[in-house]
Amino acid sequence: MNGVNDYDNFDGPTSAYVKRNRKTSFAYKFKKMLYERKKAEVEKSISFDDNHAIEEVCQYVQEQWGFKEADRNSAEYKFMYKQIKHDMNSEINLFLYVREDNDAHMDIEIETTTGYITGGVTGKKSSIKEFNKILRDIFIYYGVMQDDIIEKTKRYKNLVSILMQEA
Repeated sequence: MNGVNDYDNFDGPTSAYVKRNRKTSFAYKFKKMLYERKKAEVEKSISFDDNHAIEEVCQYVQEQWGFKEADRNSAEYKFMYKQIKHDMNSEINLFLYVREDNDAHMDIEIETTTGYITGGVTGKKSSIKEFNKILRDIFIYYGVMQDDIIEKTKRYKNLVSILMQEA
């Protein structure tokens, strides 16, 4: 048996892959151990002393990094609003901040009801690196509260994920 079973379903063929019990390689175990160690160090370094409200983050994005709030009637804002509203399935209060630099377009979306922060960039590799640095700084500024650390909330997990990426 090759490990793949085909089933004819009403919407077309479906494949099911059977996972075999294999020994994991030494390289995989080593990489996983390094990942877990780095994650533990990052989690240990996080404190709840320096966190900010989402409204303060909105102000910080503009003052510290020079982003401008997008016009709520712009096509870009309407597109982002529609996308995030579809994902959230509830009322949202979205702020879209944009910045245009040498052949680069950066945007940061902040949804103040849930604390959702995300962004995107188009441009050269150097612009992408700069944007990742900016997004990392924003997440660090936002921080976490003690409850986030204890309950391992999405806010906490996002911060850990951002801090684990190379600066």
